[in-house]
Amino acid sequence: MENRLKYLRKYLRLTQSQFAEVLCMKQNSYSQIESGNVSLTDKNKYLLENKYHLTPGWLDGNDVDMFVKGDAIAGIIEKSTPITNKERLREQILDELVEQRLELQNDSVSMSREVFEQISRLTETVLSQQRTIESMQEQNKKFLAQQENTARCVHVSGSDISMQDTKNQNIK
Repeated sequence: MENRLKYLRKYLRLTQSQFAEVLCMKQNSYSQIESGNVSLTDKNKYLLENKYHLTPGWLDGNDVDMFVKGDAIAGIIEKSTPITNKERLREQILDELVEQRLELQNDSVSMSREVFEQISRLTETVLSQQRTIESMQEQNKKFLAQQENTARCVHVSGSDISMQDTKNQNIK
């Protein structure tokens, strides 16, 4: 494993101090691991596999690809080794994450347009129903006015029903 660990560190163009920092340890402790005097803990192995998207088992010497196939971040690490150090790698990973975030925001904008269109349709429906209600109210007023005129005509023609009687009986 120590050869693979050293190979990974050199592949990433990191110093022992920089790689030790990734593992949250001092350079001399990391040096002991890389030289084979001390074993790499499972926790640190897991940390490196996740951080650099290594295929599980690669650090143990298994005959597998170094990086996880089909993983976008691993593809960045594999295809473009940093020129100077881990900061360059970090920039590339951040660029990829920003691009993914922008794609998600574009999806959110599309979703907002769909919601806006639904609200517009609902608003049109409500306005149409409001116009229908107003029209029915106007028709009702006309009908009531006709009823009142009919009641007056009956009264004028000599009927015993007066306007006061029609109002008392709720005849309009």
